Amino acid sequence: MIYISSEKLLAITGSNGFLGRNLIKYALEQGWKVRGIVRRPKAAQIVEDVGAESYMVKNFNVEDLTKAFEGCEAVVHFANVVCGSEELFEKVNVTGTESIVKAAENAGLERIVYPS
Repeated sequence: MIYISSEKLLAITGSNGFLGRNLIKYALEQGWKVRGIVRRPKAAQIVEDVGAESYMVKNFNVEDLTKAFEGCEAVVHFANVVCGSEELFEKVNVTGTESIVKAAENAGLERIVYPS
């Protein structure tokens, strides 16, 4: 089992999805503070209902993502799509991930976790 200090803040993209919600629950149990990065108000409510702070960022905007990541120890990047057009796949899975990496770098994060 992993022990997590109560002083750490974790950012999670795709935090309203199955993996994100369950990671929020686990991280909170371990003493993390969690910031769920979402794109829609409905998703924000899901994140808040699980117990995390929600932070709205639309269209993987690097400036807004950088602000969302400030003060965080790490970001876990779950936001992706598996169905839809090639254009949507490229926008979310490739360009979106590039934005996450750039924003994490801007915010001084040393850890990005990207499960695949």
